[in-house]
Order: sequence, then structure tokens, then C-alpha cells
Amino acid sequence: RAVLASAVSLGAETLIPARFIAAERRAGSCLVHIENQGAQQTVEARVLINCAGPWANQVINGVQPAMSTSPVELVQGSHVLLPPLLKQYFYLESPTDQRAIFVLPWQGQLLVGTTETPHHQAPELSHCLATEQAYLLETLAYYFPELDLTSVPVDSFAGLRVLPRSEKAAFSRSREVLISVDDEQRPMALSVMGGKLTTYRATALQVMKRLKGSLPKRTPQANTASLPLG
Repeated sequence: RAVLASAVSLGAETLIPARFIAAERRAGSCLVHIENQGAQQTVEARVLINCAGPWANQVINGVQPAMSTSPVELVQGSHVLLPPLLKQYFYLESPTDQRAIFVLPWQGQLLVGTTETPHHQAPELSHCLATEQAYLLETLAYYFPELDLTSVPVDSFAGLRVLPRSEKAAFSRSREVLISVDDEQRPMALSVMGGKLTTYRATALQVMKRLKGSLPKRTPQANTASLPLG
């Protein structure tokens, strides 16, 4: 939200909420069809930047002429929320597969996570599985056997990572951002997948460098290397 507010203060326009319907790549521009407040409208843009996370390939499938999707896999990470049973922060390793598990006091609760489970359904169906909850609670109980976890209320949430498709275990795969374009010299559609929230600014710089040949020269509005976020 801070990044979005900063962009708006520098002249960016937003449509929130809005839904992507389809896009057409044409000579010199891209027509983007969206649904905004129940009505359809079309926006003409020099480039379309697709940052739809786990839905990124769905956006690519809506672009004509057709583009190839990226070979990625969705991997679910789940967390469980418990009463504040511990007051300290811990880095643990699962006794079954040696994966890193973090235990953190968070908003008056105890946050335990995360997992790495391949997700083959629609992204919006992501949720903490019973096997994942058991995995996290078993790891916590292994290091803190004095805790009674049999009767405590447990809440949970889950998110999806976008990782390169590979035969390797998810924990061993790269977290580098994946950038694909429809044309290397003059991209009109660019997709950003993977990466991490903490590297968003470096990723944005990579994107702008890739799009340099497709955009007109503009007067810089700010230096993001030194621009503070409110």
C-alpha cells in the first residue's frame, strides 16, 4: 500500500478494484480490456506488465496473438496461528525433512510456518491442509514437548509461491525473479513471476530496463533509490 500510495503521489493512475479480461497486441500498442465497477472498458497502452503472481499464466492466456506461458509451478506455504504460548523468536528445523520453520510472536498470537506443498488447483483455492497443520505442530512439539498442543485453538492461512518448474524439491529451487517478454528488442507484453517482496525495487528496475526500447523518453519524477515511503 505504501508503494502504491507513493506511485499515485507521483502521477500514477489506479483502478481498484478492476478485473483483467483480455488484451490484444497490435502494432505499437496493446489494447487491454478490463472490468471496472461492473462496466467494461478498454485502455490503450504501449506495454502491458503482468504482475499477477500465481495468476500470471492466466493473464498470459488472455493475450492475443497467443503467447507461450512460463514453465512455473505453484508451491503453497501455510502458517498456523496459536495462542501466545511462547514469547521469543525461534528458528527451528523440521525433524522429518530439516526444512526451516520459524516461530514468531505476531499480533498477540504465535505464528508458526511455513510449508512447501505443490498446488495444482486454482490459486484462489489455496488453504492450509490438515497434513501441513500436523507437520507444523509436530515440529513445534518436537522442540517444545512441554507445550500442550492437543486442545489449543488453531487458525491458519496459506499463500502461493511461483517457482521455476523443476524436479528438485521446492526448498532447493531458486527464488530469483522470472521475467519473460513477447519480443526481446521491443517488448509489448512483459510478465514478472516469482521473486520476493524484499527485492521489489530491484525487480522494478530490471523491468524498466527491459522495456526501455518500447517506451518514450520521459522526465524522471523521482529517484526511487532515495525516495522514502510514507
